Amino acid sequence: MKPHPELARLRRAVDAHNTALREAVLARLEVVERIARLKTTAALPAVDPRRETAMRKAVLRGLRGRSRRIVAAVFDAVVAACRETVVALTRRRRVVRRVASRRPRNAPTRR
Repeated sequence: MKPHPELARLRRAVDAHNTALREAVLARLEVVERIARLKTTAALPAVDPRRETAMRKAVLRGLRGRSRRIVAAVFDAVVAACRETVVALTRRRRVVRRVASRRPRNAPTRR
């Protein structure tokens, strides 16, 4: 059975939005990784709960009802995934720095 032409058009629109959402999330992740490197270098905390709250309020401002709940769920999932990335990257870099700082200057490195 061939789908209704309008249904096919709407599905293509959804597919385009899915692609745009994927690209937006990947672009955000790239910036978040840069932030993690900066926070490590500057010895700043990996997570800033006030910043997360402010971002959430800004994203949800003006939304009501079902739209607000859906956008909040998507935003919260993206922020949680990015938070995990930041914490992991900052933790890993700090451990590497600590280990490197304990090694004597003339000590051989492992290969």
